[in-house]
Amino acid sequence: GQSKPIAVPPEMLMVPEWMWSDNAPIITSLSKTEGEIGDEIVIRGQGFQGLTFDDGTGDVDTPPQVKFTNQSAEILSSTATELKVRVPIGARAGTLIVYAPSTQPGFRLPGELIWIPSNSVRFKVTTQFGMIAKWHDLPGWSKYDFVQGDLHKPDVVRLENNFMFDTRGELDLPFRDDPLACRWDGKLGVPGDFLPDDKSSLIEFQTHGRIRVTLGDVTKETGHELTDGDQLQTLRFEVNGGAERYLLLSIDFTDESQAASLRIVELQWVGHEWPNDNEKGAEVYEEIRLLPYHWFFPPTVPPKPPEILNAKPIVEEGEQPVALPYDALVGVPSIRVGQEFSFELKDYGPADLWLSKPVVTIDGVLLPYSVTEENWEIAGEAASRKMVCTATMPPGVGAGRMVAQISVVTGDPYFIDVGNRGLVGYLYDVPEGSGLSKLPDLAPLTCFKVRKDRQINFESVADFDLPFPAETFVIEWLGGLIIEEEGDYEFICRSDDGMKLWLDDNVVIDADHPQAPAENTATVHLVPGVYRFRMQFFENNQHEVCVLEWHATRGEGEALEELIPRQVIPARAYSLDVHPAFPAKTSTGKRTDGS
Repeated sequence: GQSKPIAVPPEMLMVPEWMWSDNAPIITSLSKTEGEIGDEIVIRGQGFQGLTFDDGTGDVDTPPQVKFTNQSAEILSSTATELKVRVPIGARAGTLIVYAPSTQPGFRLPGELIWIPSNSVRFKVTTQFGMIAKWHDLPGWSKYDFVQGDLHKPDVVRLENNFMFDTRGELDLPFRDDPLACRWDGKLGVPGDFLPDDKSSLIEFQTHGRIRVTLGDVTKETGHELTDGDQLQTLRFEVNGGAERYLLLSIDFTDESQAASLRIVELQWVGHEWPNDNEKGAEVYEEIRLLPYHWFFPPTVPPKPPEILNAKPIVEEGEQPVALPYDALVGVPSIRVGQEFSFELKDYGPADLWLSKPVVTIDGVLLPYSVTEENWEIAGEAASRKMVCTATMPPGVGAGRMVAQISVVTGDPYFIDVGNRGLVGYLYDVPEGSGLSKLPDLAPLTCFKVRKDRQINFESVADFDLPFPAETFVIEWLGGLIIEEEGDYEFICRSDDGMKLWLDDNVVIDADHPQAPAENTATVHLVPGVYRFRMQFFENNQHEVCVLEWHATRGEGEALEELIPRQVIPARAYSLDVHPAFPAKTSTGKRTDGS
């Protein structure tokens, strides 16, 4: 006559008969009931013995099993009454159960084991899961490239437990509809029972956007933005079975304004395509699961950032270094695009960081490199690793800003003179009494200094870094201009005073007159190639400014497409492989009249 439901008494709930045993494992206590992944704990009780049985091929020793919420743990030592185990990767808060092997007759096939479970005990995993995320809001941005964190301060930095997302609407960001970028840093934990030792699986990174992923010591990246914003891009990495381990993981993500997503899944091989009965095609994989959140861990942070110690070009025996048309930069090695070079790199422990190499970029361009020599220094808890590396200077660089990063730590930049990028600048110190109302004929004049300028971006007298007083002077820049896509290129020069710009000996901008800071522009249709570049600038006292920018488009009206947003022409766009004839001049430290 009672209306409340009554719980069935536990003594009425029976395990299946095949589990009945006089030797069932029983847990009586744990050395601790909470801990971190990797902690050692002791399980006390009875019935923890293993079993030796004939599986049809001979006697096999089979120890008990321990599982933390269905995740198998490594048994470090065992007796019938005590097990020492390590909390495994893949564990999370839940139940701990010991399974003892049994061969009770009547409930198994020949050579088959059954596993008798113990009572379950609660265990709390206190490890913090997730990845460190650094989000960048980039309104009006159209470069569509990876953001260098040391050059752009992130707008949001946080630990993200569930960092994967299917749409922009899932992002908890006030700027989620803007062009944006993010870098996640951490570790991927690979459980010991992920795969058998002799097997491998594919981990696939899926995105609407663009990503660069470093997993372990392998780095891959997708291409630039696709025309179809709904196009899914993927990167695949092979992960082998074996003992549990951590793989350092970093993900650079960028997306302008279209669909955005990031998923990490495990793929399983299912066979091959068969275009016909006699032709075996590509391998076919199917997605079997989204990687669980508790496989991702915050990064291990080294005590010091990595350091690039030095770099030098590799020159064949008997080969002479390329002569530079400008004064060599003291302490700065000169290495050309496409040239092989070596560099020394030093990073700092703990040792689990050394499962992968630091990521090295030059001007934001990923630098693939190989390690030819590796040395470790360990003194107490302090540890460091020095590597001798070789690489080839990649295309797309110009300023030569070389940076190493490991985990979430970025080292100080190391600068290289990219020998065949930038411009040669000829600096002329005109005697103050002469004054200038237009550009002089430079041919008969004495040149004070010949130097390398990475770009024409001088907003003040300090930017010019002149070797003489900033009064009346002239600079001529020579080199080549690299055009990668056909389009209409607008050149904008803001200067005080006059300037003149030529491409392939054709005048593009002629502002050869004194002026307060002002912009002069011209638009030229250009096709891919390298154009001989020449520009002259003069200053007649006060307000020293000279900045050269460009802006490129293609098409008209509704079909108008922006190729390059307005920006200072970067160093990577200037070549010294193609150029007007360099004058036979060197640095003299003298004024134009020889004084």
